[in-house]
Amino acid sequence: MKLPPRILSTAPLRRIARPAGQRVFAARSRYASSTSPLSSPSPTTGHTDAAGQSHSHTHSQQPAQQPKTHYTLFPLTLPSGPPPAGEFAIDLPSLRREYLRLQAAAHPDVHSGASKARAEAMSAVINDAYTTLKDPLRRAEYILSLHGIDTKKEGEKMGGGLGLGVEGGIGGGGGMEDMEFLDEVMEVREAVEGAEEGELGELVRENGERVARCEERLGEMLGRGEWEGARGEVVRLRYWRGVGERLVERT
Repeated sequence: MKLPPRILSTAPLRRIARPAGQRVFAARSRYASSTSPLSSPSPTTGHTDAAGQSHSHTHSQQPAQQPKTHYTLFPLTLPSGPPPAGEFAIDLPSLRREYLRLQAAAHPDVHSGASKARAEAMSAVINDAYTTLKDPLRRAEYILSLHGIDTKKEGEKMGGGLGLGVEGGIGGGGGMEDMEFLDEVMEVREAVEGAEEGELGELVRENGERVARCEERLGEMLGRGEWEGARGEVVRLRYWRGVGERLVERT
């Protein structure tokens, strides 16, 4: 018996859409596989047997080494590294864009198994580096720590009060210059506490200028490798930042 010819449908084929969550996960997985800081590419080696046939072997992925410094994590924004080789000032929008790309690649949701644990650890490292580098005071403290100078050991944090006790002096010498600076800080703090509401705006502007001058001097000193001078400037900056915090509380 002769069978009738099969009638083929001419209707266009429809794609089966995946749920939005799966599409996002797949896209992030592809991005992570190409940019993840967690692993290096799998090296391929090969050999030729007696019959002349070539055989290749792909080794398993190896975890990437921990970054040498926070700067190492951001090669696009900070290719020259920390001062004095690189600049103290940072392009913050560029730093944030690179940070978001790194966090997308290291997000634990795009990894599984042992790789997921490494992703969580790397995500914390990336976040700490970004938080440190985006703030001029923390950035300067970190740069000095790379040269064995820990300003936080000296009890210079402002805290809630005047916080004028500085062990070893602001510049390391504890001389007259330190006392003059501390007198200036006390006068400014007294002015802040006694200011009327209408006077606070001018005090905020003046203190902002002090902070900007400190950051500018810090950049110059770090660029010249003057670590001890930069240490003293970090202490001054911390004082003026403390004044700024008090002004915010009052406004």
